[in-house]
Amino acid sequence: MDVHTANPSTCLETRRLFRPFCAHQMPADAAARLRSHLDACPGCWSAWNAYRWHRALDTDLGRALRDFLGEDFVPFHDSSKALAAAWDAAAPTTPRQRADFFRASTDYLYNSTIWTASGNRPPYLAQALPVLRRLRAAGVIDYGCGIGADTLGLLHAGFTVLACDYNSPSTDFLHWRAARDGVHVRTVEPGRLVPPHGADTLWIIDTLDHLPEPHTALGEVLAAVRIVITENLHHGRGHGNQRFHHRMTPDALCAFFATYGFQAQPTIPATRHLTVWLRAGHDAAPTCGGARARIEPHSLGRRGREA
Repeated sequence: MDVHTANPSTCLETRRLFRPFCAHQMPADAAARLRSHLDACPGCWSAWNAYRWHRALDTDLGRALRDFLGEDFVPFHDSSKALAAAWDAAAPTTPRQRADFFRASTDYLYNSTIWTASGNRPPYLAQALPVLRRLRAAGVIDYGCGIGADTLGLLHAGFTVLACDYNSPSTDFLHWRAARDGVHVRTVEPGRLVPPHGADTLWIIDTLDHLPEPHTALGEVLAAVRIVITENLHHGRGHGNQRFHHRMTPDALCAFFATYGFQAQPTIPATRHLTVWLRAGHDAAPTCGGARARIEPHSLGRRGREA
């Protein structure tokens, strides 16, 4: 089946397209149609959950999750449905209740791990590393680090990293993997985050949509850094229908970042899953609804500062 012309409206057509859908090899409109079918069809959703698990189980990350959880490991756990149901049952309304929910969530640990281990998570880090090196980034705050898929990758790439998230099963898994690999990871909860001296980059992937009050959460950090890396805000933000999402429109997010002097850089094929934001005056020009910007080539450094 041609993924460019496919109209996955039937179960058979949908399941035949799991492989390119998982690897983000489908055009956005075809992927959106497939996602809509998954949301509406319990049988295909179950098949999709099983497909991702089969891809994840024999990876290093999948095996690490089994080892970490031990006898508590539940194979083929549908963490997406479980996470949504747990949120609805808890019905948190205050910031403290929201934080306590995430601190206790094992479903989120499963959810993040299967997303990454199955190959369904876009290759954010691989696309960002050339940009970070070109911009001579050094100290990175990984806000909403979760299981540390990017924290550990950034550390191994030579950057200084401060990981920020609620103490939870996900961050426990991050520390467990870091200790196993002989790597030291510093973590801090969001309410206690003070940008360290030398932090010049905010890495915030799959987290903006979780912030009901982004100015409160990020204002101090955005005042301290000169580079921000987010997921592509125009495409691919539809994953997950949990009701803890607070999705601002791309225009609203452009306005939010502009408040702190940041401007979005153009997305190119090599960074198609990312939006790169630079503070005005750092080789940036406006792009949100306006003229095309560019990142001037800096002298290439081999890597960020050693951790």
